[in-house]
Amino acid sequence: MTYDEMLVVYEWWLNDDGLSKTQSRNSKRAEQRNARQGRARTLAMTAEKRARSQRSVALLRRAKSKRNESEAINVPSRPAAPADVSDFADCTYEPARRQPTTAANVWAADRQRMLNQP
Repeated sequence: MTYDEMLVVYEWWLNDDGLSKTQSRNSKRAEQRNARQGRARTLAMTAEKRARSQRSVALLRRAKSKRNESEAINVPSRPAAPADVSDFADCTYEPARRQPTTAANVWAADRQRMLNQP
């Protein structure tokens, strides 16, 4: 076998996927069709996402404007009167007492016992 014949066989081997020319053509068309459908599906999905996001933006805008309207309605005409100091006169502040540790309790009890012995 000459070198040229080997090249021809090698090229045939590289290009041969076990399909006839018609099958090969059909599979290429199918790949292209799938790619087109995939692109169309992707475009439809992005359009749907865009519409959804625009819809949500519109809903957010509407909710925000309603909130602003309700806040404008509920704004008091004058500030509330300051709290009267007499309202808090009966409240006394007592800091929380620190609980001694168990060892300190035992030591204090022993000390008290020793002091009280006759």
